Order: sequence, then C-alpha cells, then structure tokens
Amino acid sequence: MKRLATSRRGFMQAVALLPFAFGAKAAEKPKPHDHGIGGTGASLRGNEDQGIGGTGIVGTITGFGSIIVNGVRIPYPTDVPVYLDGQRAGTDKMRVGHVVRVLLSRTQAQSIHVTSEVIGPISGIGKGRIDVLAQSVDVTNLAARPRLRAGQVIAVYGIRKPDGTIVASRIEGRPASTAPILRGIAERRNGNLAVAGFVVGRPSANLLGKRVVVTFLNSGGQWRPGKVKADDIVPGLTRGTVNIETFVERNGSTIRAGLGFHLNENGIQPPGRDGRAFVNLPVAGGNFDPGPPGFGRADGRFRFNRMGPGGPRGHFGGFNRPDPGPWGGHMGPPGGPPGAPPGPPPGPPPGPPP
Repeated sequence: MKRLATSRRGFMQAVALLPFAFGAKAAEKPKPHDHGIGGTGASLRGNEDQGIGGTGIVGTITGFGSIIVNGVRIPYPTDVPVYLDGQRAGTDKMRVGHVVRVLLSRTQAQSIHVTSEVIGPISGIGKGRIDVLAQSVDVTNLAARPRLRAGQVIAVYGIRKPDGTIVASRIEGRPASTAPILRGIAERRNGNLAVAGFVVGRPSANLLGKRVVVTFLNSGGQWRPGKVKADDIVPGLTRGTVNIETFVERNGSTIRAGLGFHLNENGIQPPGRDGRAFVNLPVAGGNFDPGPPGFGRADGRFRFNRMGPGGPRGHFGGFNRPDPGPWGGHMGPPGGPPGAPPGPPPGPPPGPPP
C-alpha cells in the first residue's frame, strides 16, 4: 500500500476560530450506562461468552433495518438511549454516515452515541477538502452534502487517517451559535498539547497518544479551547472488546493506524483499497487496554485480531452480519455509501438472531 504522507499543512488558529455568535445551550451530559457482567467477553468471534466484560462497536452507519455498523446488523429496542454529541435524541435522528459508538448487550444495542469528529466554522475550502478548526477534512467520498461556504458552522462525521485527515462520511449544518467540539489523538506540538496540529492546551502525560475530546469556551466573542479530557472509546464500556473502524497504512511489518498508535501483526489480511480496516481491540478503564509496553502512546505497538476489510461472514458476538456491500467488504447494502441520504427509518429489532 502506498504510504500516506505524514506532513500536515499548518493553519493559523486565529483563522480557524473566527469569532461567531455565542449563546448555544450547554450540552446535556451523557448519562452513564452500566453494562455490568456478561456480554461476549474478550472475543468478538462467534457466540462465545466468557461471562465477563462487554462489547462495543465504533464505526459508520451504512444502513438501517436495525442499524448496520462495521458490517454488523445491530437490533435495538425502540427506547434505546441515543445521544447526539452528548444530547439525548430519538432513534429517528440517526442517519447513514453518522459515526456511532454502540454499547452492546447479548442480543441488541444497549446505548448508541452519535459523535462528530469536529464541530466548528469552515476556515478553508479546496478541491475535495475543507478545513475546520485546522483539521483537514476529505470530502471526496460524500454522496450528498449541504452547500458549504467559508465561516459556516458544520458538524463533520468521519474516521481519521494515520496522518490526521478526517475522511468525512457525513456533514451537517449547525446554528452559528453552536459551541465547537474537537475529537482526535492528543500529540505534543512545540511544547503544547495539540490535536492534528491544533493547539488545545498544556501537555499532559496522561493524554498524549490517546483519543481526547476538546470543548470550547467563549471569551470576548471568540471561542477558545477549554476542557480537554480522555474520550471514552464506547461510553459505558469500562472493560471488554471493541470492534473499531480505522484507516491503516503498512510500513514493513508495522501497521500505522489512525488510532494514535502502531499495530504489529504478521500475516495480516490486506485492508480495503482505501486503507479502511476494522480491528478488534481490548478496552480497560474506558480506553484501550495498555497491554504490552508502549501501547497507548504515540508510536506504540499492539498485536490485535483483525476482521479484514468489512469483517468475516457469519456472526459477531451473536449479531447477524449482512451481505457484502458497496465498500468491497461486508458492509451491508442498505442506505448507500457514507453521506448518502438516509435509508428507511429505523424500526424495532427484527427478533432474536439465528
């Protein structure tokens, strides 16, 4: 696979954070969900149940009829808790292209968090890309998007490449008063803490190399980075296994992922043509399990179980895996490619899986 360039264009944060109206309502804090004991334990293969831990999925919605995420059809009850960037919402607010973090029970979704990668004003528009809060956003795969203009406040849903670029799967307009949000991997930059080149605060050894969420405060009519904290991989999942969508690039036996660390696996199946991959990773304390030395830090290494481009056929923790979809894996045909208009509205779960 051709190695992606790792250099990034510098952006002026003063441009990225142009003043815009203040007055957005404070986001409702997500309610914790206790997944308790049970789930599918430390394995995502078959219907194994080791009686401890839990399971989650992080990826893009590619279809409905239940929801299809990472090629897995996930039933959910009509009253499943859904949060849209931290605010409680109904199941009817979910759309194809949304990136979700799903806490799974044995047979259905227990909670669904729809999370944008960045919310903020557009500071630049180029061919196939836009800039939001100094984040480079690749929009070439979007089948549908709103009319975009500089200064417009938008929410970008997508998955990051190893170089920090966000590959957008959906873009939605937001009111000008909406407070910015930024998610990504914390890195050291010129003695400061940054997310893909955007300085967000002082360095923190506890956050470097980990995924963080940055909230913003309005000061003198201008938004500035406020609180920076570790972003739970799947809210409510403190220990277990997560199947997560990412982009990877190979350098010899080392696989660089858009997750803040390197993966190392001999004989790994090749990812999709665009570098998209789906990996199973352990979680402890709400974040990736430290495991071997070096894991959880930038350039750390970790051995993992990989599902291949779209994952294997059969079952995932007791959930049905649909037929191959448009991405060359087993992503599920309903709903079209990321960013397309939503498919049929979600409904109640279709019943217990076979």
